[in-house]
Parts: sequence; C-alpha cells; structure tokens
Amino acid sequence: MTTMHRFLVRSTALMLLALAITASAQRAETFDDYEVHYNAIPTGSLNPSVAESYGILRSRTKALVMITVLQDGQPVPASVEIGVRDDREDLRDIPAQRVREDDWVSYIGTFDYEPDESLNFELMVNPHGPGGPYAVRFRQAVPGVD
Repeated sequence: MTTMHRFLVRSTALMLLALAITASAQRAETFDDYEVHYNAIPTGSLNPSVAESYGILRSRTKALVMITVLQDGQPVPASVEIGVRDDREDLRDIPAQRVREDDWVSYIGTFDYEPDESLNFELMVNPHGPGGPYAVRFRQAVPGVD
C-alpha cells in the first residue's frame, strides 16, 4: 500500500469515526476559550473498516469514549485522562490514545461494559495552551448493539 493510499484510508477512517460519534448525541462543555466534546458508544456500532484502522475491537461488551478539544472551532492537542465508575462506584482508568489526521486531533479509549449500564465518566482535560486543566463529569448509559 502506498503512503498516499494509507493516508487516504486513515483520513477516511477518522472522518467515519468522528461521524459515528457525532451522530449519537454528542455532548459538550465550554471552559474559557475551549469546548470539550465527549461521547461514548458501543464499539460494535463502528464501521468495520474504521474499527480495524484504529485497532479497535468491535464487540457487544466493549465501548469507546471519544474526546475532542476545540478552540475557536478548531481541534487542539491536550492531555486527557479518562476514568469511568459503574454503579458499584468502582473506578477504572481508561488509557487515552491520541488519534490525529491532518489538523484534526481527538482522544479515544475503549473499555468493557454491560449494555445499557449507566456509567459515570470522569475526564481531566488540559489543553496544550493557556487555561486548564478542566474536569468534566457526565453520566451516560451506553446502549447495547443487536
């Protein structure tokens, strides 16, 4: 595969990944000049080629959380820490992987879950610029996949 072909495949995959996340009720919070966008979806709902491109296992028991930090509508790099608590209050750290294509940067992490389980997410986002760090907490039930 040529370098150009690999670039086109990865760019398309990132775009499809972003669309999959955006299409499922993405959430956002504003801090100073930054918007932190976040969401969690089941990996089984990802397009197979997108999942393969990023090494994501498609499964009924795995979910993906994606975080994007925007400044003036443009994505910016950041340090991102992700934690999730179940109803038993057990905290699990989710390693964040930076996903970058051209000028777009997001952070993703996968974790095991029970379909339709309500989870409490704890994010610590520190943009590589003035301001931060910012704490984001949200509760979300990640749906099951048929």
